[in-house]
Amino acid sequence: MALASIVLLAAAAQAMRPVTRRALATAPAALTLPAKATFIERRGSPQFIERELQLPTLKRTMTLTQAFGAARGAAKDAPDAGDRTGTYGWPGGDSLAYYLARHPEIVKKKRILELGCGTGAVGIVCSWLGATKVLLTDGSPIVLETTSRNLKANRASRASLQRLRWGYDDDLAKAQAGTWDLVVAAEVAYQRETLPAFLATVSTLLAEDGRALVVMTPELADNGRGLEGVEKLMRSAPGLDLVSVELGDDDDDESLGTARYTLKRRKT
Repeated sequence: MALASIVLLAAAAQAMRPVTRRALATAPAALTLPAKATFIERRGSPQFIERELQLPTLKRTMTLTQAFGAARGAAKDAPDAGDRTGTYGWPGGDSLAYYLARHPEIVKKKRILELGCGTGAVGIVCSWLGATKVLLTDGSPIVLETTSRNLKANRASRASLQRLRWGYDDDLAKAQAGTWDLVVAAEVAYQRETLPAFLATVSTLLAEDGRALVVMTPELADNGRGLEGVEKLMRSAPGLDLVSVELGDDDDDESLGTARYTLKRRKT
């Protein structure tokens, strides 16, 4: 889904309801300059900013570079550079980072892979919390450039990067399929059509007793239609069982009104 369409959906969501933290969070990169953010690159489109993500439970602050403004591709982009949407900061990533910071036992001494890593906020938290191994993946090389910058800035020494396109056998083989204790992902349902490949990838990556945590913002899911169709696909996904669905409070500063799904491999 084009970022411009996502931005319009977010704006429409704000227009139809009282302004809540969730409504304000639906497209922070494109519509609202985050507090204390500073521009670091103002030429071209998108522009880039640097912002802070404070994690009170860890008493740490993450510094993230992310895109801001329009999402037009740059002329210098290679034909295979990929979609720039992941270079923006979306509420699901922040929400999942907050959640893991409050539940370090989910992460500690685990092998963790992130799908659609974007800015890398979730993977950075996993590295800080003592995961045995953290692999951040995205299908877009142009996104991974931003992720790499953020890993270095936040000294995520346990984390590494790899390009992984959902459903590509060669990419899955390189990612050591079937070995991951926890697969994490946020805001991966802009287009319902991509979910079957995403869910098949999750099933292939997970270890036998592994779990997946997937966080999404209702206004940004399924081309703005919400989570009903997304959840239906999750319940019918081959090889996976939907363990739980938890809905966050609109006015909670950490859940940001997102939905959190837990999945596991189906026993055969």
